[in-house]
Amino acid sequence: MLNFDLLKLIVDLLRLIVDLLRLNVDLLRLIVDLLRLNFDLLRLIVDLLRLNFDLLRLNFDLLRLNFDLLRLKYCAFCLYTIQSDLSPNLSPARREALMLTPLPL
Repeated sequence: MLNFDLLKLIVDLLRLIVDLLRLNVDLLRLIVDLLRLNFDLLRLIVDLLRLNFDLLRLNFDLLRLNFDLLRLKYCAFCLYTIQSDLSPNLSPARREALMLTPLPL
């Protein structure tokens, strides 16, 4: 009877070991899934960083274009000032022609 009880105990222990091994496999699968999710999140972060860099570059380009536009406006103002200063020394016909000619921007 003792041998039978021992055998029964061994079988129960083996069943527990099998259950623990199954749980271990499930945990390993969960770890693999979490690692995949982590990798996907890291890839998304890299994509967001690239987009952020692109937006910063576009912002810099817009600032440079704005500066160029301001410089052109200043040059147009300077040309108008020079034109206005020269107008008294010109003949009336030339002065009128200059006043009617718009300055290109």
